[in-house]
Amino acid sequence: MHKLLALALDATSALVLLSPTAYAAGPEAGHVHMLVLDAEQQPVVGATLRGACRSDDGAFFGGKKLETPWTCTTDAQGLCSAELRLLPKPGSDRANACKALAPTEITEAGAAPAKSSYFTFFADGQAQSYNLLQKGASWKHGDYFFQSLESK
Repeated sequence: MHKLLALALDATSALVLLSPTAYAAGPEAGHVHMLVLDAEQQPVVGATLRGACRSDDGAFFGGKKLETPWTCTTDAQGLCSAELRLLPKPGSDRANACKALAPTEITEAGAAPAKSSYFTFFADGQAQSYNLLQKGASWKHGDYFFQSLESK
């Protein structure tokens, strides 16, 4: 009986060693990179972007959710980046999507805050999200047009 139990335990531990992806989880953080341009396609310098998003474990009932506020300020090239905490995607090494809780707020120096659309980051499963925000009223996107760019 003890030999049978020992063989079963050895076989189970061998299976665990052979399949490390069975327990893999996606990253616990992702990075959002924004390029902010004005209507003439010039960089918007010193603008502060604010938002919040939620990632979840995909369960229909009683699942886990993680809300993450984020902010960044554009540099001389109109670029800003923020790290977002994510709820790791169970059984996958891909990043979990983070869906906006409210429209993103863009505040240019000396101006009232403007709004853009609700963003979903990491929808493609990559932990780096590249995005363009361009000033100009859009019926769909608010005061700034939003476009996700290729991750590569």
